[in-house]
Amino acid sequence: MAEPGTAGLTYEELFDRARRLAWGLAGRGSGRADRVAFFLGNRVEFVVAYLAVLALGAVLVPINLAYRRREIAHMLGDAEPKLLFTETDQLPVWAELAPEERGGVEVILAEELDDLATPAIPVIPATTPTDLPPLPIVDGGDLAMLLYTSGTTGGARGRCSPMTTSWPRSPASSPAWAWEREDVLLLTLPLFHTTAWSSA
Repeated sequence: MAEPGTAGLTYEELFDRARRLAWGLAGRGSGRADRVAFFLGNRVEFVVAYLAVLALGAVLVPINLAYRRREIAHMLGDAEPKLLFTETDQLPVWAELAPEERGGVEVILAEELDDLATPAIPVIPATTPTDLPPLPIVDGGDLAMLLYTSGTTGGARGRCSPMTTSWPRSPASSPAWAWEREDVLLLTLPLFHTTAWSSA
């Protein structure tokens, strides 16, 4: 697998990887409304996994990489995620949490996500093998993200963000900033900061 930040994907490749990961996660029992925490840096797997989570009707819970034991334990206890996607570089931080603070969440490394995906499957739904579990029909009102405040006035509080409001900034921002099709945007925010991918 390519090092973080070095991989390039076409849209077709991106959605294929995300779709196959969604099938793989569904086959392991993950599905609609399950919380999935992301403790990941900027890497292709973040985007692939997020699209897979959306396809499952599951809920992204992004965790700031600057957070440590107290903040992470609070979020895990409050959101009760079923899975946590992280990476090898973040395992020392994860190791700081006591077993009871982890809440039984299953940890999956970004470096191993491709191993969870199903083999290549047909694009046409009608020809999808019947032994694969059906993916849910996701509605615009379904919860897409559980976003936590910075906690400057106390413990971080979760804010529910449905599918219909998870990506509103791009259409609104384009005319405001007079972006053109030929423009290239340099996005320097970390992906766990939702502005990084809801504005681009």
